[in-house]
Amino acid sequence: VCNTIACTMAKGWVGYLRDEIRKRWAVGEVFELDDIYRLESYFSALYPRNRHVRARLRETLQILRDQGFIEFVNYHGMYRRVAE
Repeated sequence: VCNTIACTMAKGWVGYLRDEIRKRWAVGEVFELDDIYRLESYFSALYPRNRHVRARLRETLQILRDQGFIEFVNYHGMYRRVAE
């Protein structure tokens, strides 16, 4: 568990969101953007100065897609986990 600012910064949004997705969905399972938005309070606590948490979560999902961890299923907020 990261308890310091340096640890939080090192892991970053991508690392934290990847961990949360791994905890909740197995490879091949589908989830929705609303499922990710339910993590908003968790990320708000990690990054209390960020006033645009939902936008940052969407941006981070795009990064995870580009890294091949998830894929977009459709343009209605559906995603699939495709990697460990």
